[in-house]
Amino acid sequence: MIKIIQRIRVFAIIWMLLEALLLAAVSYAYVTDLYDLQTLMTLPILITAIGVIIFLNTVLMFFYLSILNKERQRNDLKTAEIIGNDVQEAYMYGEIGMVITDDNFTVLWTNDLLVDRQVNIVDSNIFSWRPSLETLVKDTSIDHVRIEFEGKFYDVKFLPFARLFILKDVTTNETLFRINKAQSPVVGLLVLDNYQEASPTFDEGNEVILSIRKSINDFAEKYGLLLKKFRNDAYIVITNYARYVNIYDERFTLIQDVRELTKDQRIPITISMGFGFGFPDDVLRNYDMAGKATDIAISRGGDQVVVDEYGKDLYFLGGQTLQKERKGGNVKFKADASSVINLIQHSNPIYIVSHLDMDLDGLGACLGIKSIADKFKKEAYIVYDPKHTEKKTRMSLQTLFSREELLKIVVSPKEAGRKLGANGLVVVVDVHRPSMTPVPQLLEEASKIIVIDHHRRAEEFISNPIVNIIETSATSATELVTEIINIFNYSTPKKEDWITIPSSFATIMLAGIFLDSNYFRIKTVGPKTFEASRILKEFGADNGAADQMLQDDFAETSLITKIISTANTPYTGLMIAKADEKDLIEKATLAKVANAMVQIKEIQASFVIGRIAENTVYISARSDDKINVQYLMEKLSGGGHFTAAATAIKDVTVAQAELKLLEVLEQFNQEGRASATKTGVVS
Repeated sequence: MIKIIQRIRVFAIIWMLLEALLLAAVSYAYVTDLYDLQTLMTLPILITAIGVIIFLNTVLMFFYLSILNKERQRNDLKTAEIIGNDVQEAYMYGEIGMVITDDNFTVLWTNDLLVDRQVNIVDSNIFSWRPSLETLVKDTSIDHVRIEFEGKFYDVKFLPFARLFILKDVTTNETLFRINKAQSPVVGLLVLDNYQEASPTFDEGNEVILSIRKSINDFAEKYGLLLKKFRNDAYIVITNYARYVNIYDERFTLIQDVRELTKDQRIPITISMGFGFGFPDDVLRNYDMAGKATDIAISRGGDQVVVDEYGKDLYFLGGQTLQKERKGGNVKFKADASSVINLIQHSNPIYIVSHLDMDLDGLGACLGIKSIADKFKKEAYIVYDPKHTEKKTRMSLQTLFSREELLKIVVSPKEAGRKLGANGLVVVVDVHRPSMTPVPQLLEEASKIIVIDHHRRAEEFISNPIVNIIETSATSATELVTEIINIFNYSTPKKEDWITIPSSFATIMLAGIFLDSNYFRIKTVGPKTFEASRILKEFGADNGAADQMLQDDFAETSLITKIISTANTPYTGLMIAKADEKDLIEKATLAKVANAMVQIKEIQASFVIGRIAENTVYISARSDDKINVQYLMEKLSGGGHFTAAATAIKDVTVAQAELKLLEVLEQFNQEGRASATKTGVVS
């Protein structure tokens, strides 16, 4: 049939050319009055000639159409002869459709099943009918594609040599799958954040507590959830997937409702929720996933939902309230601090690890742990790579310590772990993601790991740490390590048994607090930040020297000014600046620009983009605590803290990274600014 169509096309082209030549010849003869044509060519003759031409073209068109129809009928007959009527019946019984196309994917033929189902696509392009089928042609690794038409579902396979699309009706299977998924179990855990801290000021008959419990019960009733309180501050939730989708579509409104109820309290109570599903026949597995999701929600500061669907990335929603500072009587932190000291006492050797491009806070926390190990005469080293250390941190080490002293303090990533052994311990500070450390292999080999961090927990996390201290209320990791030391000293009667911090260590630790608190300007700074600074001063920290470690030289100051000059506000309250594509910028410099910009009046969040390596562009983000920049950076595979976050994007230009950021901000803007502030829920 394709050959017949091609022949008709060739004949039609030749016929049109002949008509064009004839028209040109007659026109030329008429204009030049050849053979006295102007006298002979009267109006009646001209009209007659045009009518004859139109008549002949019409006759030819109908002739060609009759040939095509006969050929199509003959083609149908040939198909029936080839596959046989019995096989056709088998295709009908098995609900298998077939579509044959030409080289341009125009449909030439469909079998009886598709004709009976009103799939009238003959003479049309199959990709115009269902664009998703084009992936079968472009990507040969894809075996089949599922499509839907008029309430029927088909798995489509393409045979390229025959130009044949085979459609298998899978409506029954798809329907059963959807019903099964809709009824599959979803398990959730609901925990009241800060309940233990608030309980001395509340009792179960308190109006606020009663209002919270009523909101929880109303929420369960509205969505048809099975709700059971198993602890004063915790509930278990059981539902099915269909009802869970309704909760998801409305973005877990309970979080916002409870936040509004307690926002004016001295210790506001919020809600953390974790959901797990994906195992239709294993409720216990779903429960385990829900428990881990809830732990992550709490470790990220609470007031949020974490969803763990088997086979997919974790989904985060909420987290729009800054975690309140830990009170002095925090039992869990004291217990964790005691465990840290105990593990260091009974381990040897000890390797202390911070993040890639270690800053002064990371180094300060490492030196604090080193001081604890030195007190108990343990062999302890900070894993240090000058190439992956921030410039000011590197200069501080080289200025305060001689080469001989450094050899007793630091070890290279290559040497780390050679003598780890079964009794070895790895302490990770200011980071909790293995991929962001200089020695991820060491973390895999270590049997004992401690994690101490102040950043909100990301999906990636160090596996099975013995002690896990994630305190997002802390301003810096150095603050946490200083508090651990202070807890030990406070509980130790004899001063000679206290852990002491050398003045050089204390100075760097104080510089780390200066850095992460932006000289006590950020809103997470609380009494414990000042208390940690006071303790370090008692150990001989030189605040003048600490300040000098953070000072910028003329070149860096000029660079910061240059970057700020590019700033623009794509949305109200959001400011973006970017470095020149050719400049390689330190992460710390980008952070300083972001800190400076967020101090500008009416700016709620700042984003600074710059190249930090030949193949890596970095975005540093800061906020005034009205916007969760960690949530925004996580959408670009980054992370961090509520008011300070960042991400690194590989193999892009600065302009391309800016476009990616703008896409995230556009989505944020569309979701509604109110829903992403402290009085709402991020959708």
